[in-house]
Amino acid sequence: MNNLSAKTAGYTIAAIIAIIANTLLVIAKETNPALLAAMKSIAHHWVVQSVVIVLLFFLLGLILSKWPAMRHFNGTFLALVLTLATVVAGIGIVGFFFFA
Repeated sequence: MNNLSAKTAGYTIAAIIAIIANTLLVIAKETNPALLAAMKSIAHHWVVQSVVIVLLFFLLGLILSKWPAMRHFNGTFLALVLTLATVVAGIGIVGFFFFA
């Protein structure tokens, strides 16, 4: 696959970061009662988490897509990293709840 546009690469990297951040936030809020309570004080903790992760995705995508170096990323490489991040994040969440 050829190099991607800066926008496509930027938002793909933003998705990778958001997926990892989502997993870390799940683990953090489930192991830190103060964080969970703070999130619950705003709204349901899953709603707060969703808003935070979606905002992170869009803000990072906007910032990264304007970075000229994004044009040099290979689409196949980013697809592989995105897939790997999704699988590892899924295993991380399932493993956390399975062993918690």
